[in-house]
Parts: sequence; structure tokens; C-alpha cells
Amino acid sequence: MSKATLIVPGQEVFRSLYDQTIPKLQNYDSINTKWHAQVGDAVFESVCLALADTISGERRMHTVSAAIGAGKTSFAIASLVAQAQWSELDRKAPHGAVLVVEQIRRAEELYRQLNALWPGKLAVWTTEHDPKCTAWPTLGKKPEATFTRQQLQDYPVIVVTHKFYQDVNYQRARTVVRNGVASKRALTIVDERPDEAPMLEIELSLAQKVREKLVDRYPEIKERLDPLFLFMEEQSYAERNKIVRPKKQETKTLAWFQSYDADELAQTAKDIPGIGDLFDYAKLLQTGWALATTRQTATHYWGYESRLLLTTAQASCC
Repeated sequence: MSKATLIVPGQEVFRSLYDQTIPKLQNYDSINTKWHAQVGDAVFESVCLALADTISGERRMHTVSAAIGAGKTSFAIASLVAQAQWSELDRKAPHGAVLVVEQIRRAEELYRQLNALWPGKLAVWTTEHDPKCTAWPTLGKKPEATFTRQQLQDYPVIVVTHKFYQDVNYQRARTVVRNGVASKRALTIVDERPDEAPMLEIELSLAQKVREKLVDRYPEIKERLDPLFLFMEEQSYAERNKIVRPKKQETKTLAWFQSYDADELAQTAKDIPGIGDLFDYAKLLQTGWALATTRQTATHYWGYESRLLLTTAQASCC
């Protein structure tokens, strides 16, 4: 991503703070290469797109996919610190972030890394980071810091587990208080895809059969299906070994699939094999949870359904 590409107001300050934070990362020497810099740009762009969605009121997932060791989590940590510092400098900047991880041990590890960069400015909560906890079967010892769930709202950056983010207390992780005013956190970063997120995959050949039967039965539905198939069919001719997501403007053309009418049609025509998967794929595309992968022999269309209740814009580093 070009540093000159503007996505959110004040991004230049955010980028400057991000660039200043990266050399302070504990593993900086191992990610200080031109290739890692490209991953860092991708993470920054994904975060900016998520923040832009927060500003506009949209709800989407932006994913950064790269090999293990690419530095995705490290750059995500840098972006969390930079975003919080940015919101301190500029009260109009998007405020509040949460880092969601899979395991208690991972929460402790990433809290330590974040706290080393910005001491005393963030919090972590798991069952073993609660002040009332007297045994630490996962960590093996008392954690570096403890916080109550109620204290989370007082910190601009927090670390929690998927389990906590999904349970009845999830609002405690999604609310931040600044100057006595409560608001939703602007950014959610998911460190890795949770196991609870079921996968969905559909072949283009099956999707085309669904379309043929639907249009034959309901001719007026063709214009609703066209944007979806323009995306899907285009990818079958795309360059190999690529991960492709619809552009923001394209996702807007898929909004109908989130409607009551779409759900009703899928239920009415459930005798058409594959209609459920096709409509679910379109919904996931629209919210950023689906993509197409162009491999050597064929293009695959797949997605996964978040159980994290997408209430703020999210960036996923999986």
C-alpha cells in the first residue's frame, strides 16, 4: 500500500505513529525485510479500511492472509498501539480497540508485548487474569497483571479471548469510556480464526445450476443474482494462486442477500440443491467473510461464518 493512499481522515498521523512503533517490536530484527514491510503495509491498510467502515457505519471483516512467520500479529500489535496513541493526540480519531485471541496463554503473551510498548495503557481479561483467580492451570503462575471485567471499559486497548467475546458479558469488551462518555470500540482485531467458525465452500458449477433453476422459476430474480455471478465467473479467469475479495463497491451490490426477501426465497426454493450455500456465500462476501482462491487447476469459493457478532469493523490476522 502506498503511504500516500488516504482511507481515513488523519491517516498520516496514524501511519507515522505506526512506523515509529514497528522498530520497537521485540521481534523487529526478524521482520525487518522488504517482504515483511509489504505485510506490514497490508496490515495497516486492513486496519484503515476497518476504521473507515466504523466511521461510515458499515460492518465488514477485512482479512490479512499470509504464511506463518510473516509478522501479521506483530504488525497488528503495532497498529493497536499506534491507533491508541493517535486517538490521544486527536479526539476526532477512531477510539478504542480490542484484540481477540484463542487461548489464555496467548492473551498473556500478547498483553506482555503490548504493555512493553505502551506500559499501563491497556488491560487483559481471561478467567486466569481475574483478581479473584487463585489458581492458574493454563499459565502455571500468576499473570503479569490482573483486571476485573468492569475495568476493561477504562482502557483504550484490551486483550480478551474468543470465548469471553462471545458470551453474555461481551458488551464489557466492546465498550470503552473516555471522559465519562461510553461508546463502542472502533476496532476489533482477531488474531486467528476461531475454531467455532464453520467453513463453507461452493463450486461454480453448482452455483450456475442453482441460478439456472432459480431464473427459470423466478425470471425477475436474475438482476439480483447478476452481481454475485459477475464476481464469481470473473475469478474463474483470474491469475492463478491469488486470493480475491470483492471491492467495497461490489459488496454494496450484494446487500439484497442480507434481506428478508432473500431469506424467504431461499426457504421457498429450498428444493433446489445448493441454494442455501449459494445465498450464504453471497452474504459472507457482502460482510467480508468470504473470498475466491485461484489455484492451478480451479477456482475455489469459500467463506466462514463468524460467531463473534460483528458489531464493529474488524481486521483479522489469520
